[in-house]
Amino acid sequence: MAQPLCGKIAQSVGVWVFVSDFNKEDVMQIQVLMRVVFGYETIYPVCEKAKLFAKIAGKKTLGPTVLSSIKALGYEIEVIPSKLEIL
Repeated sequence: MAQPLCGKIAQSVGVWVFVSDFNKEDVMQIQVLMRVVFGYETIYPVCEKAKLFAKIAGKKTLGPTVLSSIKALGYEIEVIPSKLEIL
């Protein structure tokens, strides 16, 4: 039996399977930015997936409940360090 090629449709045991190239968007990970606003840690979505989760939650930021639900779905959460602005 012929080996399936990436990005091509292959037939295996009578079932059609699509094998795609590895894509960065396929990774189960989101990026967030943590900032302290008025003394409270606030988590802002950075990547498109994180922004979509915030939109689903009806929020502009991601709270602890939303983050725990995202983790329960199997996503890893990468916290991007915020830059300290010195005036």
